[in-house]
Amino acid sequence: MENATRENIMWREALRIGVDNIDEQHEGLFKKALELLDAVNSTGEERKQKCISIILFLKDYAIRHFADEEAYQESIGYKDFALHKKIHDEFKKDIGVQEKLLVESDFADKVVKEFTGMLIAWLLYHVSDADQRIVKETEEPEILHDYTDIVCESICNMWAICNILDSKNVKRVEIDFEPHDEDFVVWADLDGGASGHINIVYPPDFVKYLVTSATGFEPENIGELELSLLITVSNFIFQTISELISKDKSISCFAHPATISSKYAIDSHERIVLDTGKGVVGVGITLE
Repeated sequence: MENATRENIMWREALRIGVDNIDEQHEGLFKKALELLDAVNSTGEERKQKCISIILFLKDYAIRHFADEEAYQESIGYKDFALHKKIHDEFKKDIGVQEKLLVESDFADKVVKEFTGMLIAWLLYHVSDADQRIVKETEEPEILHDYTDIVCESICNMWAICNILDSKNVKRVEIDFEPHDEDFVVWADLDGGASGHINIVYPPDFVKYLVTSATGFEPENIGELELSLLITVSNFIFQTISELISKDKSISCFAHPATISSKYAIDSHERIVLDTGKGVVGVGITLE
């Protein structure tokens, strides 16, 4: 990935929620994510010290920012306060886990890149979706019933939320699709009242486009950072799928963490193809 500049290119005015101190803090978090991108491109002791500084900042900033955000939610009687606080608490735990991994690896290249990809994807999704819900009324999801529709809606909506693609530009197409060796297959199992697996096949050009849309920087190749970002976005997709299934079918359904896999549509009940205009993405679905 090209060197990050100090310009806060990941920040968009559309991300503002209209609460000045919270918006300023969000903008500061995006700036710190860019600094972490910059740290990835440094080496040795310089990178280690930059990462330590950023981790310490994130731990302190998360505590202060989440406290301010939660206080505002309570002041307006936000109906989903408990759920939002749970997301904050889980993130703080994740930062602690990531800090331990970074320290134990002595800030190894792979671990630093994986942490950076995760952080950027989480921040982009959380501020673009969960934080917007604090001040904006959200429509109840359409009752879909069909698993294929739920999967397609979840994928397209997540791309739109993360400013990757306008869902209106994504079309389901009827073509024969087989993955290429260079494609990236992200796989997740679902359990509970609905069980099975879903895999999404991303061609390399689309992965690069996804990363560029999220960060503003075009990667020269696809490495640990890019794959970490891809997996994190995909985890949000699978989580949304499980939540919609639970709501639509009135059952309990949960998604296991996503992994990069060589498996594609093994024993899948259905395969669908999405033409994104930036590449063709294949999806294999087996759900019961």
